[in-house]
Amino acid sequence: TNQYGEELWVTDGTPAGTQMVIDLHAGDGSSSPANLTSFGNLLVFTADVPGFGREPWVTDGTRAGTQLLGDLMPGSASSAPDHFAAAGGRVVFAADDGTHGSEPWSTDGTLAGTAQMIDLNPGNPSSNPIEFTAFGGELWFSATQSGVGNELFRTDGTAGGTSLVVELIPGNASLNADGLTAFGNLMLFHGSFGGAGVFEPCVTDGTLGGTLLLDDINTPASDSSPKLFANIGNDVFFSASGDTSGREPYKTDGTPTGTVLIKDVNPGSFGSTMTTRAERGGDVFFDANVSQQSINLYVTDGTGANTVALTSGTVTPRALTTLGS
Repeated sequence: TNQYGEELWVTDGTPAGTQMVIDLHAGDGSSSPANLTSFGNLLVFTADVPGFGREPWVTDGTRAGTQLLGDLMPGSASSAPDHFAAAGGRVVFAADDGTHGSEPWSTDGTLAGTAQMIDLNPGNPSSNPIEFTAFGGELWFSATQSGVGNELFRTDGTAGGTSLVVELIPGNASLNADGLTAFGNLMLFHGSFGGAGVFEPCVTDGTLGGTLLLDDINTPASDSSPKLFANIGNDVFFSASGDTSGREPYKTDGTPTGTVLIKDVNPGSFGSTMTTRAERGGDVFFDANVSQQSINLYVTDGTGANTVALTSGTVTPRALTTLGS
């Protein structure tokens, strides 16, 4: 608001039940809450507060129940906490304390229970953990370790329970894994595997033999940069940039033969762009730019015939979010 800036609010869905939780950056300054992560009856988030910088906080939705989880990088500098995910009674995230670089941390929602989980890349260099994703009772994530490069790791939220899944790219070369998406007993991601470009769709069951390049969509050496992964029926939806079609919607059943273009929404090489998506009831809703002039809301059930526009004109939908079922 103009009076308080951007702060944390709470609502029960009614005007009377909508109110600011706390003004962390007093006055019209903004603490700009981000990384909101539900955790039991608590919410873990980050806020930029004078004297602390951006650090992790926790709230139960009340002013009295809102507290700093730690000034991880002491003073006004920020520890840049990011990539929050809840698992095993804790919230895991990445943060930089100024000594160990960006490494995995975890919290039980208390100041005393917030600590660096492991120094995965020992010393000042960062392992830069990202994409903490629930899978098989653990969190899988992408990180970089000296001598190993960027690979997939797993954790149960403890140092002893954190380990390399499998070295998919030998030596110090990097897998460049991102966009991790659990799909049954498989983990989908985009990365460098199978001789394709740096960012192509891949899948793994956690073994070298069970890791596959799903498709080299943008051949021969360019990247399709798949993103916006979402479950759609028995498949996973994603967007990718083909060498002749531009960025368009694709789907995969976790096999190379089952990885296909759903529809060339904007025919030709320009592509439909696509920047946001939400899944609901077996369908995926997304934005698409058609004819390079109108951005509208589309829906698909994973078939070309049922991939249709829901709006016309220039609506420009952003930050799609599912409400209800």
